[in-house]
Amino acid sequence: MRPDRGVVVSGIAQSGSGRRVATVGGDTRLDLWTSDGQVWSRRGGVALERRVNDRPHVAMSADGELAATANNNGGTVQLWDTADPDRPRLATTLQIATRYTFEVAFVGDRDLLATGASDRSVQLWDVSNPAVPRKIGTPLEGPADLVRSVTASPDGRRLAVASDDGRVYLYDVADGRLLHTLAIESPAAAATFDPSGRHLVVAGDDLTVWSVDDGELVDRAADDHPDTLGVLADSGTILTGTAAKDVIAYSLGDDGRLSDRRAVTPVLAGAEHHDGAVGASVRDARRRPLRDRRGRDRAAVLAVDRSGAGTSLDLRRHRPDDRVGSRDVPDRHRRRRLRRRHAE
Repeated sequence: MRPDRGVVVSGIAQSGSGRRVATVGGDTRLDLWTSDGQVWSRRGGVALERRVNDRPHVAMSADGELAATANNNGGTVQLWDTADPDRPRLATTLQIATRYTFEVAFVGDRDLLATGASDRSVQLWDVSNPAVPRKIGTPLEGPADLVRSVTASPDGRRLAVASDDGRVYLYDVADGRLLHTLAIESPAAAATFDPSGRHLVVAGDDLTVWSVDDGELVDRAADDHPDTLGVLADSGTILTGTAAKDVIAYSLGDDGRLSDRRAVTPVLAGAEHHDGAVGASVRDARRRPLRDRRGRDRAAVLAVDRSGAGTSLDLRRHRPDDRVGSRDVPDRHRRRRLRRRHAE
């Protein structure tokens, strides 16, 4: 499985079943992949809108029949009909008032799409008719700086918006109410819900876990400087890509507590190494495969680029020879420290 063909993979998304995957990258193409339970096959592909310094993001609906792509230069979101994976076609282009925010996320198993409205707000869209999307309500406001991440809870009832202002904003999808504002105390690079939807994991200078019900801090792992986040479905495993170019795994308990911190060694086979993306079957430092709560082996892909985009995929069924290769993870915090030192 080599979605990037020699360029940076900047986004990966999967359907609810995990059998259909969409990838985008620096070649400004949307590629679709399907699995029969044993082998991943590349199906159709289509060119995206080309801009300067392209690092597009992608989201896929739960049924795999829609994909949304957004360029890192902002301004538009392209909505794609992917019902036929061999022939993806453009359904429409949404005009939005973003310049830098390019987060997109489908909400649960509903025909709802979240995009940037401006660089500091988020708009919900009804995409039940992909050719004529309809805005739902007014933009969700609150962030005082760039929106870095938008993610929906598994049941589609909550939306978490992470911002460079050092906060994460938790909204009720049904009425757009701001439920909680989580003070991360550093720019929030990414956020993701645990499989139960009861806890929100946030990447900032520290890795933090918050209660969705009351917005209270549950646990903190200090000084990892995670840039990217992924969660393995049906397990308590959180994957992070850190500023030190490490991949770290934590077990997340039912109570939201982090435990069993361990370095993860990406096991790469049958694929080239491409700058800026991480993809692997993941194992701990003792070469033991990560397992879910039922003791089953798990395989995952953690795909990230230097902008901080990251997604984990449950690819337990795919063949070891089809693993995606990688060479690097973002080092945003290290570059900031070097710039400060040079300025002094």
